Amino acid sequence: MNYFIVGGYWVHDTSDLIKPQGWCRSVGAEISDAQYYHPEILPKEHFGISDTHICIEQGMLFEMVNPIRRNEIAVGKVTKALQHGYFLCCIESVVFPSDLEKHCNGVNEFHFHISSDLIFPCGTCATFGQLMCKPGNDEVMVNQFDWKKFLKETGARALPFPEKRL
Repeated sequence: MNYFIVGGYWVHDTSDLIKPQGWCRSVGAEISDAQYYHPEILPKEHFGISDTHICIEQGMLFEMVNPIRRNEIAVGKVTKALQHGYFLCCIESVVFPSDLEKHCNGVNEFHFHISSDLIFPCGTCATFGQLMCKPGNDEVMVNQFDWKKFLKETGARALPFPEKRL
């Protein structure tokens, strides 16, 4: 088996956390030490079918499997929209979009594609009777979360998903 350490965590060499050389530059993601690293941009064919018709915006919310604790589902927040259907997100700890910079500072951010099997539309856990971490307190699990009320109170919007995923 081939495992690597990424950000202090062990991951398998086929993990979606590992991206090909040139991926960051191709989707518009930042990379550390970019002054010394100038890979070629990947061809559009590399990305296959992308759901670019989906409008992804900073602050949108959704349900996601916690990449660190894979047995938990939490509220995710888009921190930056990228290209080809990719986005950067964090696990929601403070729910108001104006607090985004304060609480999602790159340390606990993850890259996802809109087609990822690890992200779900708002309300998926309630529909299937699954527990979800309560926003702002990941120690509390809830089995019924009122997304409609939560989105209204916070002024946030739900991340739209392609029709084929719903």
